[in-house]
Amino acid sequence: MDFKEITSAPINEAYKALRTNLQFCGFIKKFKTLAVVSSNPGEGKTTTVSNLAVVTAKSGIKVLVINADLRKASYVQGLSNYISGFADLKEIITPSRIENLTYIDSGSKPPNPTEILNSKVFSDLVTELKLVYDIIIIDTPAMGSVIDGAIVASLTEGTLIVTSPNKVSFNEFERLKIQLGKAKANILGVAMNNIPKDEYKKYYNRYYDMIEL
Repeated sequence: MDFKEITSAPINEAYKALRTNLQFCGFIKKFKTLAVVSSNPGEGKTTTVSNLAVVTAKSGIKVLVINADLRKASYVQGLSNYISGFADLKEIITPSRIENLTYIDSGSKPPNPTEILNSKVFSDLVTELKLVYDIIIIDTPAMGSVIDGAIVASLTEGTLIVTSPNKVSFNEFERLKIQLGKAKANILGVAMNNIPKDEYKKYYNRYYDMIEL
């Protein structure tokens, strides 16, 4: 994940508003861990994780981002290597170019990503890192075909759903909510991407009962 300064003023303000709305739900002040999930690839989940982390870190808060999409290999040692016992914690933590923002990549692609995320080692790692960082934001695989995101959501204190009306159907979104409900995830709200300005009110009214942000 490439963390960059947000050069667009409207986008920067939008992510500051997202951070503030999450804070109203208790994020940062009352709890430290946030899973970010989506139904399908291409809905803007990873971009949301990156930009939310940047605006939060730039406010003076110590942020750690974990890439828990173990189905995509990275070129550096990361989460899967640590959980499998092939790397120490200090070997997988990488400072970013943004002050106060640190990153753990996914690591080598394992044969059993779901089992790794469902392990006590991962749960204990998150608990340990909460003692070091002000907040931890965890990026997850799209939940349309795998259960990994729900597992991560069950371990975190809050969950943010990222969706795009151009990438997901209403039924797919409902299935995502049901999965998260079974995992007893604490859904804080929904961040919607790629809404045309002339259709904003239509989508807002349609999803209003599901949106807490």
